[in-house]
Amino acid sequence: MKRVAFPSRSLEHHGSTGFTHSRLGRGELQASLVELDGVIGGHKAASSQLLVVLDGRVSCATRGETVELRVGEAVLWQEGEWHETRSLEASRLLILEGTLR
Repeated sequence: MKRVAFPSRSLEHHGSTGFTHSRLGRGELQASLVELDGVIGGHKAASSQLLVVLDGRVSCATRGETVELRVGEAVLWQEGEWHETRSLEASRLLILEGTLR
């Protein structure tokens, strides 16, 4: 067994605040663990993205729709789709990016 650490960093891209990101893996499918107590600012998805709420509550928006997600719920954005995520309480998220089936 090998103990593994995932360095985290605060991101402020696209006007984001309270956004801490840890990349878990890279390749055709990228995985990230996110701590959010603020906003991931609006931007277009570089590839398909799946956001899963592990803890907390968030509001996810596109240009035409807003949904509230709780633990165990997820949203899928397609490549090029504009989106933004706001925490409704401190949250932990799993984000998968790439080819999703």
